[in-house]
Amino acid sequence: MKKTIAMLLILSLAILTLTACGSGEAVQPTESPAVPAASAAPETPAVEESPAAEAEGEAEQESNTKAVLDECMKLIGMDDTAAADMLGGGEKNIAVDGTSLIGRIYKGNIFDEDVEISTVYDGNGLVCSVTAILSNPDAAVYAERLMEIYGEPDASNDTPSESGATWQEWTEDGINIRLWQMYELASIEISAAVEAQG
Repeated sequence: MKKTIAMLLILSLAILTLTACGSGEAVQPTESPAVPAASAAPETPAVEESPAAEAEGEAEQESNTKAVLDECMKLIGMDDTAAADMLGGGEKNIAVDGTSLIGRIYKGNIFDEDVEISTVYDGNGLVCSVTAILSNPDAAVYAERLMEIYGEPDASNDTPSESGATWQEWTEDGINIRLWQMYELASIEISAAVEAQG
């Protein structure tokens, strides 16, 4: 719909331009009285947000982030038909062979960042993981925000793996939200919690 409106707007502007160019008459700009430079309105200094307004903005960002993460958690276990309408609708992610469905790719906003959210399907065609790559390579920034939403992590691994990865994990309603820190990369991975074997 937005593309159609944009195209109509561009087409209208093109027609107006062609009409003005083809009329053979010069189009005169409307006269406006000159305003002396001295009487121009002075620039107003940027107004800093009050602490209350800033806190309200942060609370709204936190609420939006939680809403998107909640929807990501709901994706776990869904088939492609159900997953198609989540997060505003996603596009199929097809493997190089041109037929195998890997998952779906969505757009979302978490931590006040526009991110690409991708899913992976298991052998039964159900969503088994949801991943979002974050823009800041320092996962500590996101860890603080996740602690504001979910509290202290339920598990973590601070010893870097061979690839240099560490993580913190929160478990909500049988779903793990894992914040990964890898070399120059931070990401969130959501998957079903695996119960420990007794």
